[in-house]
Amino acid sequence: MATSSTAASNAPALARDGARYAVTGRIDCVGPPIQTRENCIAQAVKDRTDHLNNSVTITTTYRSWDYPTYADPPAQNDAGDQCDAIEVRVTYTP
Repeated sequence: MATSSTAASNAPALARDGARYAVTGRIDCVGPPIQTRENCIAQAVKDRTDHLNNSVTITTTYRSWDYPTYADPPAQNDAGDQCDAIEVRVTYTP
């Protein structure tokens, strides 16, 4: 139970770190063998989870709205491009 409560309390910080990377528009990072925005966003989240119990599964999803209109509906499972609005969601499964 301690892992679940710790993970839950860190969810906003993990999603925030993924979103911070996402808004840069970069496609290079340290970690994943294939460098894509999507993989780098997930890596930014993973980098913050090393202290969690290995039995916790962390899933990173995102959706984006195109610049400059940011019109609905958002593109699901699309990290978008630089200047697009993006929402990053981190889910924990014990």
